[in-house]
Amino acid sequence: MMKGYLAPYKGVSYHLQKFRRGGGSPETRHEKFNHAHSSLRCVIERTFGVWKNKWRIIRNMPSFPFHIQILIVSATMALHNFVRLNDRDDRGFINTNRDSISRREHNSEAGSSYEQNPGSLTDPAMVVFRDSIADSIWGDDN
Repeated sequence: MMKGYLAPYKGVSYHLQKFRRGGGSPETRHEKFNHAHSSLRCVIERTFGVWKNKWRIIRNMPSFPFHIQILIVSATMALHNFVRLNDRDDRGFINTNRDSISRREHNSEAGSSYEQNPGSLTDPAMVVFRDSIADSIWGDDN
């Protein structure tokens, strides 16, 4: 919970598969937050996996100066978005996305709870922020 990092609640169900096996819906605001966090994390990881597979320069970034690496990342994002907007039948994306999903699903079930680094510094503002998000999404359905 250091500044800029929003961790899930420790000791609460986290992985989507655990919710599926356990009968479905989160029962507490902490479980609901962790479910949303895990869902978003899967989407983000899949997106980066697809992106890195499609644009191999991202997977093995050459040792350019940092400001050049930022430009390369930005350019590949722009190209990816352009292709997705203009070619819905982008075979490279479809194949890479399918491969990324199957690998991600296989790897994501390794554990059933999220483990935080106990030595990390906790930013009280991030704890308050996480709690406010949990309250908000819990209140949306209850």
